[in-house]
Amino acid sequence: PIPCVPWQSQTSGQYQRRVHGGATMRYDLEANDPENAGLDIARNFLEEVKAKYPSVSYSDLWIFAAYVFIRASGGPDIKFEPGRKDAGEDKAIAPGRLPEAEHGVCPGMDAEGRVNGWRKNAEHVRQVFYRQGFNDRDIVALLCGGHVYGRCHTDRSGYNGAWVKEPWKFSNEYADDMINDKWFVVDNQNCPAKEVVAEYGPLENADEVRPIGTRRQYAGYAMDDDSTCGEDIKLGDLDEFPVGKWMVDAEYINIRMDAETGGPIIGRANKGETFFIIATLAEDQAVLGRISCGGWVCLRGLDGNRLFKRVEDLKLPSPLRIRLLRHKFVPYQKNDEGEMISTGKKVGLNGKNVELVIREINVVGREYYGKLTGNDGMYMRLVAPEQQVFWERISKGWNDDPRYVNIPEVRTQMMLVSDMILVWDEEFRKHLEVYAEDEDALIRDFGDAFKRLTENGFKNFPKPHPFKPAHCVE
Repeated sequence: PIPCVPWQSQTSGQYQRRVHGGATMRYDLEANDPENAGLDIARNFLEEVKAKYPSVSYSDLWIFAAYVFIRASGGPDIKFEPGRKDAGEDKAIAPGRLPEAEHGVCPGMDAEGRVNGWRKNAEHVRQVFYRQGFNDRDIVALLCGGHVYGRCHTDRSGYNGAWVKEPWKFSNEYADDMINDKWFVVDNQNCPAKEVVAEYGPLENADEVRPIGTRRQYAGYAMDDDSTCGEDIKLGDLDEFPVGKWMVDAEYINIRMDAETGGPIIGRANKGETFFIIATLAEDQAVLGRISCGGWVCLRGLDGNRLFKRVEDLKLPSPLRIRLLRHKFVPYQKNDEGEMISTGKKVGLNGKNVELVIREINVVGREYYGKLTGNDGMYMRLVAPEQQVFWERISKGWNDDPRYVNIPEVRTQMMLVSDMILVWDEEFRKHLEVYAEDEDALIRDFGDAFKRLTENGFKNFPKPHPFKPAHCVE
């Protein structure tokens, strides 16, 4: 992902030389570091922006893009300060300065399932970050915030899988799962070992976390209490928030892709703007509303404060151009008494994102039906209490093109050895436990540490944090 580009570039750099320059991953010496494998995809993605704004340095561009991505995905809003200059090829850094996932480890495990040599790996990670002025809390915050994005690929690093279930948005899931789930070492032939399978059963998708060659990583078994499932998002307490036309009653609100208060941000609306809300649901104290043209907003925040006020009943326009988010729906027909009767059988169209035109809107109580163009007598139920949203109104300049894509589901999660040290090392674990419980603390500390990381050698020239090598016997 894009945040990895400035992360790796800054981490390998030698900012202590007080050279106001960077982005040397453009050059083969640094680009070909095995720890940077695959980052050419993100760098190449930004070339179109660089071509459009040639006066912007690569150093500024990479870091600004990372800030934008982090904010849009629900992470901290980091203030960007421009002015970085690009360094020449002579400043490119040779391999050996980035954290290595299995640095210092050796065959075998201890009685607790920790790979032999893990303390040397923890020492290695500290050496990499301490030289940049970071401490243990910074290290944990950076890993907890950075490793919620993306996944490992066997054709790049040799490791395999995603750290979290939703690797496209910021959360504290990485810390929470590492603390609360059960983790076992896996390799290409044992994924996991037979005795683990005998006790816990097979992984849901072992191939999803099977590394190649001699590499070892960890795979997780979720230890969540099933009795709590479904409590986060629930229907109810929504009579005060019926569908209708609602107006922003705060300075601004974020429009998010998912029905979650921390979902990826896809837009922003200012006070006074109005939206058709076609569905509502509750998440803890918050009430979320679905916009007819796609996206979710908070009608009432987690603190109980209202962010919108309702201005009138729902009046969907006609003709209405819509896009289907699911390709099957149940059609309705109107009888002689004007009642809408379900045909009882789903019909399918040609795949997701099919566009249709509704030529007439019929309202029956709290339900809204749309008459399809070209299908005499056939209606589609567009809005009804507790009905899942399966369509969006196409609005010029907002969702002309489909934004919803099929993202592969993460069924089995993994951790690298350099992740697991956060739960094994007592000093690291103290901070990990905080972030597992407090996402706001992670947002604050990750934002602070990532800003310092991306300003080292530009605004910051910290002294290396004191490092004392551990004296231990594995």
